[in-house]
Amino acid sequence: MKLYIVAAPALRSDTPRALSAANIAAIVAREFPEIDVSCKESFYDEAPEDFANRIGDGTHVGFSLYTWSDKYLYAVAAILKARNPDVVLFAGGPEVALHPGTILTRAPFDTVVVGDGEQATVELVRLWLAGKSAEPIIYAPVQDLSNLPSPWLTGFAEPSQITLWELSRGCPFNCSYCYEHMVGTAQTVRYFNIDRIKEELKLFVKSGVKGLALLDSTFNISKQRANELLDYFYEIAPHIEFQLEARPELLDEDFINHLKRLNSPTVRCGVQSIHTSVLKAIHRPELDRSRLRQIFTLFYESNIRAGMDLICGLPNDTLDGFRESINYAISLRPKLLETFTLMILPGTEIDQRRDEWGIVASETPPYFVRSTSTMTEEDVKQATRLSQACNLLYTYGCSQRNFLPIIGPLGMKPSEVFEEFADWYGMKAEHRQTLTDIIPKDIRSIQLAFYHYIYKKKNMLFSEGLY
Repeated sequence: MKLYIVAAPALRSDTPRALSAANIAAIVAREFPEIDVSCKESFYDEAPEDFANRIGDGTHVGFSLYTWSDKYLYAVAAILKARNPDVVLFAGGPEVALHPGTILTRAPFDTVVVGDGEQATVELVRLWLAGKSAEPIIYAPVQDLSNLPSPWLTGFAEPSQITLWELSRGCPFNCSYCYEHMVGTAQTVRYFNIDRIKEELKLFVKSGVKGLALLDSTFNISKQRANELLDYFYEIAPHIEFQLEARPELLDEDFINHLKRLNSPTVRCGVQSIHTSVLKAIHRPELDRSRLRQIFTLFYESNIRAGMDLICGLPNDTLDGFRESINYAISLRPKLLETFTLMILPGTEIDQRRDEWGIVASETPPYFVRSTSTMTEEDVKQATRLSQACNLLYTYGCSQRNFLPIIGPLGMKPSEVFEEFADWYGMKAEHRQTLTDIIPKDIRSIQLAFYHYIYKKKNMLFSEGLY
């Protein structure tokens, strides 16, 4: 048996992202040392035929499906099956989780795996070695993560300059637009043990890793564990830059005091909206604006790279409401402010309640919302343009350090400046083809030219010293 576990990248990057594939390969290698198993990730822009050529000698091939990669990997699977009808193909990943039966109709997979892939793949291999066929849909959750081998320590995942790192799985929250919490054990947060984490961290230090991006849905769900981990990070890897996501309502001064000892840490907070009716619709708690302002002030004073995320097109939100969310967010001086267009992921609660919210969305990935009962199609397009402009002018510009001083003399709200930039730049909502925006190589010269333009329009002279 020659087994490949394959994936495709979301972005053009030198950073290996197929961690899920490496996890599965590691446990198969441990349980079945006689099997030839390896991971393969397609190159960005690699043709399906070329990727199929690189894995065409596999007798069994597993596919890790995500929103950005499903159609591409369906094509690869079809090519493999056409060339060799006897090849066994199976698939897993978020795209499988909530509509596995549909996935079986889109590509010639023999089996699809719902939820965790490690134990399920082990069971599949046992069946294949016994000469048996598997059921079309299987589900074998991993209750205890401590029994899983490390993809890093076994060599199936190779550290890079910026390495993606998994410390836990699951999310106890039930945001209506997300399917993180909706499959089996996903609502229970499961942790990898501390000894494994320490050994992996030592390996990253030895490998010269510069930054670690933590994949945990909510790093600070357990305050005690979060603070202990931050102390280990400082003790073992004081020179590595850490990026993590935290729930804003769980942030406090104690967490910040632990975090600020690290080297240029980045913490991202998914605020999504400042409006109570919007947050209630997506099952998020009401935002305590004054408390969040205090937290971001501490971030600013502690030289912590604090980021905030917003989503446009949410139920009950309006174009003016999204503008207000952006204006409030900028007032907190986040180092990063990234704004996204809502994706209506198949099978999620928000997808199932489309009629209630008057939602119209694209039926193909990335499933962007097109209109709602409170936002016309034109409103969503304008909000998307505003979102793109915010990302390009603020997050990838001078951001918290100089943005407010630059726009202060103009007498304009941040959202007004972003909309002016969108018009000047010729930005169109259709330019957002993926979840993230494409950043021009000459973005800083574009920003500088815009500031000269907007100042001139106001009959003012722009000082480049501000920039």
